[in-house]
Amino acid sequence: MYYLPQNLFGKLSIDSVYHYYDVPRAFLVSSNKLKKDKYLVFWTDESESGDTWYYALVNEREISRFEAGQVQLRDVFLYKKIFEVVTPFDVDIESTVRGLAAVEVDDDALPPEGVAICLADDGWIVELP
Repeated sequence: MYYLPQNLFGKLSIDSVYHYYDVPRAFLVSSNKLKKDKYLVFWTDESESGDTWYYALVNEREISRFEAGQVQLRDVFLYKKIFEVVTPFDVDIESTVRGLAAVEVDDDALPPEGVAICLADDGWIVELP
């Protein structure tokens, strides 16, 4: 799975997929390097050579609030320390990771205001405003 880097974050595994289009686009991952916290991941861009993602470290309380639809998807990435991860389609090329300052987060790449996640009978759905 090219979209899960195996570097700074350690070995990642997907816990929940909130939005899927060809590959997971918004999902929650756990790492063998973290005891309790997880990363909320959101796809932000695609180039000819790979995809770009935002990773935000979240704790159980934040996950509960997010999954209950109490926190908008974009807000998680506006008010947390964010890592930008570029995952090449070629699995032989290593992913790159860099921390972003709040002013470097691309607001246009985030979901529009009002988008939240909620649990339906058949799985997670993205609620639009």
